[in-house]
Amino acid sequence: MTKCPLTHHNKPANETSQSGMVKIFFLGLFTQLSNPKTAIVFASAFAAFLPKTVPEYSYSLISISAFMIDCAWYILVTTLLSTPRAQRTFQKFKHQICQAAGAMMALMGIKLITSH
Repeated sequence: MTKCPLTHHNKPANETSQSGMVKIFFLGLFTQLSNPKTAIVFASAFAAFLPKTVPEYSYSLISISAFMIDCAWYILVTTLLSTPRAQRTFQKFKHQICQAAGAMMALMGIKLITSH
């Protein structure tokens, strides 16, 4: 079994300099853009839940929507986990969160396998 990829950042956001925040932003952006798992997850979700035929314009709308949802999600998570109390709570339940996420991915895979 693999380790949960969620990690703990030891330095609170309010103790990071402005230039450090820019570096952190670009590190996160580069990590996300270079991570093939992100594309695989989105492709799996689209394959599992979209009908076989969609109008041509739907691809643009889906891509823009996925980008906006992804950005909103990471902004929400970053904001919520930027306090020490939230970080402690997250660390307490990290294992269960990873298990739930893994189960959701497994269910999406089962749906994809059984629907075709």
